[in-house]
Amino acid sequence: MRIGLAGCGRWGTKIARDLHALNLQLEIADPVTGTYASARELPPCDAYVIATPATTHASVLEVLLPHGKPVFCEKPLGTSARELEALPAAARELVFVMDKWRYHRAIERLGRLAADGSLGALAGIATRRLDSRDSQADVDCTWTLLPHELAIVAEIAGRAPVAAAAAASSDGGRVVGLVSHLRAGDAYAVSTISVRSPARVRAVEVIFADGTATFGDDDEATITLASRDAGSTEKLGVAFVPPLRCELEAFVAYAAGTGAPPKSTFTDGVDTVRTIEQLRALARA
Repeated sequence: MRIGLAGCGRWGTKIARDLHALNLQLEIADPVTGTYASARELPPCDAYVIATPATTHASVLEVLLPHGKPVFCEKPLGTSARELEALPAAARELVFVMDKWRYHRAIERLGRLAADGSLGALAGIATRRLDSRDSQADVDCTWTLLPHELAIVAEIAGRAPVAAAAAASSDGGRVVGLVSHLRAGDAYAVSTISVRSPARVRAVEVIFADGTATFGDDDEATITLASRDAGSTEKLGVAFVPPLRCELEAFVAYAAGTGAPPKSTFTDGVDTVRTIEQLRALARA
């Protein structure tokens, strides 16, 4: 298979690494590191992956959609729901979003715990994603960090969360932190993101009627279960596989006609962008 990769910067190089590991023919469009200067110059391919800056995703999609091939776009799908909705109708069938946390083995296991009811009904989900600095110049942390949190809630709860309330922290007019309150069916969700933290934190706590399940990236192979009645804890082992590799394998299998579609569709991606826009409005960001 031949895959066209648009964008090969800090994150794109990791995507290129994993695509190369799958023994694919890779065509790279990047003004600095690529064979081609832009996505418009890419040759016909069997599928495409977009890893350009978030603010350019819609315009790159517009260039690639006429090829009529599957496209895997890094999150967020864009930074304007209206701009995305104006894309050709083919986007609804061809475009999928790279929500890598939906492929993390621990998050998938938490979703199965929520579905099977072994700890009782799902009551709530609390997530924290803290960094010490912004990772992107073109967008603030609501676009770099929050899409991950929304994807985690969607995977665990089995449905996309809906915005309820939000409060933001700003520095020089730029959002550097956001606390989001959401609903996912009968469950609540609270997400805390920041780029002004002294330590890097990735943490998920799932609250059930009969206990809790917690996970953090300090140990990506373990979920801690706590029973409410017995007051005891249990370590649940989860085989760790890099989620970026998992989602790329899933996309390549789909593009080859041997696998199911990726988990996050174009419509899911637009809904995520719209939810972020709503949370930013609620926080007056």
